[in-house]
Amino acid sequence: MWELTEIVPVEENLLFKFRTQTDISGPQFTAIWRKYDPFRAGLMEAGDIHDFMLDIISQICDTQGLTRSKLTELTRNVVEILDLRVGSKVRMQDMAFLLNVDPTFMNCIKNGERLTRSEFGEFFDHYDTDMNGFIEGNELMLLMGDLMSR
Repeated sequence: MWELTEIVPVEENLLFKFRTQTDISGPQFTAIWRKYDPFRAGLMEAGDIHDFMLDIISQICDTQGLTRSKLTELTRNVVEILDLRVGSKVRMQDMAFLLNVDPTFMNCIKNGERLTRSEFGEFFDHYDTDMNGFIEGNELMLLMGDLMSR
């Protein structure tokens, strides 16, 4: 990511600005990602990046100042950084890293150590975003994805 700032001045680099000025939670990211990954394989068609970025921006930012050319530039930056070719696929982990999705609570689990009651509560609450006392649907998909990438 930092290499891009050497090529394109920071004030002109929309992806860098987006990455450093927005906060995307894991559940927000996963809910939007699922629209573009219908088979839950953790992959998205490279051709869907434009619509995906528009959905992400609409969810977490004010889109009033977003022009079609800015969205196209942002999409082009993502494609260049991920070195995508026509027909290729984007991995969920790569896109989450690129967009600076909030780090998971997987860091709580260190070397098989047991979690304290409060650590477990914090961990559970992180994934139970609708606070219904259950981890289900997109929450479960996010937890499973985080466990698999650990």
